[in-house]
Order: sequence, then structure tokens, then C-alpha cells
Amino acid sequence: MNILLSDRPVKYPDLYNNRVEGFNYVYNPISSKGVIVLNSESEYIFNLIDNNRTVKDIVSLATEVDPTVTTKDIKQIIDLLISSQLIYLNEEKYQLKSVEERIAVSDPKLLRVWVHLSNQCNLRCIYCFVHKSPEKMDLKMATKAMEKIVSDAKKAGYLEIVCTFGGGEPLQEVEGMLKLIDVGRRVAKKNSILLRFGIVSNATLITEKVAEILKREDIFVAVSMDGVGEYHDRQRPFVGGGPSFQAVKNGIDALKKVGLRFNTTAVITSKNVSHLPAMTKYFLQEEIPFIYALYKDNPNSQEDMTASDEELIKYFRLAFDEIYKNPPKYSLLGGLLDLIILNAPHIHPCRSGRHYLVLRHDGDISFCPVRIDIPTGKLLTKGNIAQKIHNGSVLIPKARSVNDVDICSTCVWRYACCGGCPLITKIYKDTYNSNSPLCHVFKSLIPDLLRIEAKRLIVQSGMGQHDAS
Repeated sequence: MNILLSDRPVKYPDLYNNRVEGFNYVYNPISSKGVIVLNSESEYIFNLIDNNRTVKDIVSLATEVDPTVTTKDIKQIIDLLISSQLIYLNEEKYQLKSVEERIAVSDPKLLRVWVHLSNQCNLRCIYCFVHKSPEKMDLKMATKAMEKIVSDAKKAGYLEIVCTFGGGEPLQEVEGMLKLIDVGRRVAKKNSILLRFGIVSNATLITEKVAEILKREDIFVAVSMDGVGEYHDRQRPFVGGGPSFQAVKNGIDALKKVGLRFNTTAVITSKNVSHLPAMTKYFLQEEIPFIYALYKDNPNSQEDMTASDEELIKYFRLAFDEIYKNPPKYSLLGGLLDLIILNAPHIHPCRSGRHYLVLRHDGDISFCPVRIDIPTGKLLTKGNIAQKIHNGSVLIPKARSVNDVDICSTCVWRYACCGGCPLITKIYKDTYNSNSPLCHVFKSLIPDLLRIEAKRLIVQSGMGQHDAS
């Protein structure tokens, strides 16, 4: 960038900054750059920017302190701060687009599809949203559905589809799943649209042979694991009540052995929240990638297992301490705190009602896997799936943009949280148009999450520094 001495650097609004391990770190809530850790030189120049001084003013102040610094050095640092989306130039010339316009432009033309293969499962998780029965998806119907989903998605302007197989336990229908994958890839190739596959599995049926098949088909695996030993077994027992933890661990070991991409999702309830620190330490030590989802009440749950705000804040902070001591190589800005995503600003908490289709085992469609019990239409009838998704959602237009919710519209964290899960808000507040009942939890923990991300970046830098780049 050609930076002029007459240019005036301006900081983005609502920047959050703090210090860790002797370094200043900055987070811009309307940027996808995540946390930026500044070295001493970048921090010094950043602090000189007051939205009024020109580059020439900053050069003058900096050279008074250190005569060896050059104008070129300072321009390079300013350029790095610009590319890190912490500052921009010349407020009077630069028209900052509305955040909603920026996000709409950057939002990929991506359709997410949940394919509910079966109501059958070999576990009896105490909070599962699926009513267990022998019913499963008819392969002939599923084939037609897959063909329609891919072809309709292309007509609707989507560039990519991510198809996730769930249940029940999808690996109980592995042969049918593989046939649907073949159908999907054939139709996707014909329509020149990218199609990726994943499964949500309890991993108890994953042997090394199954893992090899999943790797061959390039299927991402999301493993459900709610803790270590008895904590997992308490929430996710086998049919009949037997412990399942060791079988899940064996499945994870098989995935690791063949080198297949996977992660684990732990559902945090009142029954395992105190185990969060130990669970986190286990995942880190075993090098198991993980995310945490908060319990969501549903009609099939055996009881309300919502942990209190005080418990969530206390034990998440203790878990964050474990991460701070032993940060992983990958970022935890998306997924560690339910729907909170801190490296991809957005105005809706999820894609439901806009770019998310749930295909039930009987051919009906729904708006969310958690409420798969509510059919909102049929897939194999006249009409494009994009319109069916919009018309069938119980969240649209009620949820709208986070900026349409008065209590959320001025919150600095609104583009990471978006008011949280609308279903939870509806359950506890009898409206979709309010802030999340977990608002206090999120506001308390987001700064801690940014802190451990900054520590991770410092460790990953190797030299104890991470420039603004």
C-alpha cells in the first residue's frame, strides 16, 4: 500500500485490547483476523495512533524517541496494522460499509445439509433429541433426495454443499451412507458444485477397517464424547446401561491411527460441568481436537440438565487455565464456547432458515436437528429447496439479524454471539427476539477465550513474539 505522510490512521471502533505474557493483544469484533498480538515496535506505533495524528506526526514522535527508526519502518508497521484490520486510513475518505453489508458479501454460498439416516442407535444418551425407533431412511427415497438437493442447490446459486450424516448412529447404516455419497458426488460433478461429507458418530462402531473406509471417502468425523470414564458413561451409556467410554476411546484411537481428520464434541450439562477442567486436560494431553456445546433442552431429554451460570463460568475458567498452560496448535476461537465464533463475524447465530436443510428419515424436512421432531414440509415435492428452507423455518422472520434485537444491537460481542441459540431463548424467555439466557456467561468468558488465544499465538511464534501480520 502506498502510504502518504499526509494520511491519517484511524482505529476501528470497539477494539478490545489487553496484555498477556508481556505482550499487548488486540481483537477487532468486525474482523475475521481473530486475535492480533503486537510486538513492542507495533505496540508503540499502535499506541501513537489517536485518530487525529497523521503519519507525518507519528514519524516525528517516533524519531524523537529513537532517531534510528526510519519513515519506511513506520510505514511498514502501519501497513501491517492495516492488513491486520486494526486500523484504516483517512476516515473522511474511507466509507466504512455497514457490518451487515460486509458480512453479507463475505458469507460463502454454502448450503449445510443434515441427513438423518436412522432413529436407531446403540447408545441411550440421556439428553438425545431423537426418539429411538427401528425406523430408518429408505435408500430409494434417499437417492432421489440427494439428487434433488444437489441439483436444486446449484440452481439456487450455491457453490458448495456440506452434507453431514446423523441419527441415531449413522454407522449402523454405513452401506447405505456410502451409496448416497456415490450418488451425491456423481450429481455434484454433473452440476459443477463442491460437495463435502461428514458424520456425527458416537465412535463405538469405528474399527480400524471402518476408519480406513472413512478416510478413503474423505469423510470428516465429529465424535461425541462427554468426558472421561464415568462422566461420559453417565450421559452416554449403551442400550442396557453399560459404559461406552472405552469403546469411544478405541474408535478415536482408530481414527488417529489412520490419520483421518476428526474432532470431538462434548455436551456440557449440570452432570459433567464440574469435570470440564479434567476433561480439557485429557483432550490436550491426548492431542484430541475438541469443541464444547451447551446442553439444549428438548422434548426427548430425560430431565432439564442446564448448568447454572455460576457453574459454567467457574468451570470454564478452570478449563481455560488448562488450555493456557498447554495451548494446542489450532485456534479455539470457534467452537470452544457453544455457538460463539470469534474469528468469523456474523449476524445470525446459525444458518437455520437461510442455508440449512434437515432431511428426516421419512423424507420430511425440518429446520434444526435439535427439533427434528417438527416437520416443516416434504423435500420430494414441487418447489426449490431454497424456498422450502425459508418457508419452513419457525425462526424466520422472528430471529432476524442480531442488530434487530434491541438489547443485543449495541453489545461489542454481538457479531460473535448473535444472541445465542434462538431455541434456548424461546424456551426460557418465550420469544426469539431477546438476548440469550446465557448472555452473562458469554460476556464473562469471551475475554478469557481471547486471552488464551493470544497465549497460543505467542507460544506458536517460537520466539515469544507474533507481529501484527
